[in-house]
Amino acid sequence: MTIPSDLIVFEIDVPERLQARMERLASSETKVNFSRTLVPADLAGDWITPLCATNFTKEKPTLWIIEGVLPYLNDEATCRLLETLRGYSAHGSQMWCDHIHSDILVTLEQDSVLDRRRELLVPWCSTWSDPVNQLARSGWAGRAWTLNNLITPLPENPPASWMPTISSSDATLDTQYRWFISAKVQSKSQKDLLMGLCEIPKRVQIKYIYDCLGSQIFEQVTKAPGYYLTKTECAIIDRHADDIAACVAARTLIELGSGSSEKAKKLLDIFHVGGDLTHYIAVDISADALEKSKCALRAQYKNLVIKSMAGDFTDPIPFDIEARPALVTMLGSTIENQLPQERHHLFCNIHSQMQRGDALLLGLDLVKDEEAMISAYGDGKGSLAAFFKNGLTVLNYELGANFDLDNFNHITTWNRQCRRVENLLQAKVPHVVTLSNPNSAVHFKEKEELQVGISYKFCKEEVRTELLNAGFSLSCWWEEPKGRYALVRSHCIIHEER
Repeated sequence: MTIPSDLIVFEIDVPERLQARMERLASSETKVNFSRTLVPADLAGDWITPLCATNFTKEKPTLWIIEGVLPYLNDEATCRLLETLRGYSAHGSQMWCDHIHSDILVTLEQDSVLDRRRELLVPWCSTWSDPVNQLARSGWAGRAWTLNNLITPLPENPPASWMPTISSSDATLDTQYRWFISAKVQSKSQKDLLMGLCEIPKRVQIKYIYDCLGSQIFEQVTKAPGYYLTKTECAIIDRHADDIAACVAARTLIELGSGSSEKAKKLLDIFHVGGDLTHYIAVDISADALEKSKCALRAQYKNLVIKSMAGDFTDPIPFDIEARPALVTMLGSTIENQLPQERHHLFCNIHSQMQRGDALLLGLDLVKDEEAMISAYGDGKGSLAAFFKNGLTVLNYELGANFDLDNFNHITTWNRQCRRVENLLQAKVPHVVTLSNPNSAVHFKEKEELQVGISYKFCKEEVRTELLNAGFSLSCWWEEPKGRYALVRSHCIIHEER
């Protein structure tokens, strides 16, 4: 195996074993061309403190290799170890480990093996019958194989880069009952989806149900005659372009939820072609969409520094602003999909990275006639229903679920108390949806609703209060003549201004 020269290896073990390993390595002809750091510690105790005292950083992806350890930890210690590893693992981190299959304890031929381990005072303290589920409880998404799988190679088996070829003559009763496990940090989307399905009522955040097909379907929704949001927002920008340019002097434009960046092009024309804009930063949960839009924008705006950041903008994301003033935008009423507490946290995260002169520009759908708000989400062709039902196929992929699209009806309703449009998938019949990542089940009663999309509608004074509570002062309100939609500019209040 070729090992990168910039690899940093941290070896965590009790001191005597580290010393023995060093002596064996010194007496061999093996040469290492990477950095090795020894961390004397007992995994059953506090090993994080000595690890963090080295140059280890949890901000970088880590490959954790745990060989021949888990069987000697009890269930509580194993769970604690896995949760600790999860907490010190950046996105992209992985774990390789082994464990003992629980079936070994009921195999009569293994009595001698178990007795011998007890005599040597090295008994197994735990076993696993379902590694995937055990790992999921601690925030890991894993796959597991026994040597029986590896003796006869299959396409779904682990890559040869980390698993040696096993011949049937090398297999023993002991090793045939050993799990070999590959796991990665459970994604935030998986965690949020699982939590949402456990809520009452059941809820799925709309940002997690997009895929390529879903994006194409939703594009058809936005082109429907009744869907006024995008068209109205563009009209406001065209109508007030001079005013927007006059009161927003931006050198960096940051778009949250950029998608194809089509919405930002009108602002880029205002601030880059006719102003001092030098940098554009697109932030979106879809890396594919970012890459496509970046290539297209670079061809159109050749002197503009264009950066893309793949991630969930509802989490704290460092914008890395090089040129100020900066303008952060959320167009297309992106903000309407957030719960009030989520909006507050998002505004606070944005404010924490702003300085004097920076500003926030929001596109907001306003409270109006109920029929008009609901009709915006229907084109008469069932496109929106197709979009949300397609979201179930995304859940099937993400969670290993078996949602049946035909078991649900799509309905759109106005929640007067919360002042939001709700898109729901209502169960036609009682049924159970099984999940394999992790192994669990979700029960639906007849007519039980799964909330798949929320769209809050806003009033000016409520918006002013929300912004002020997060450190922004509403300074410009551009509203379309029919009063359906508004473009809102607010400036960052620094501490001494409050």
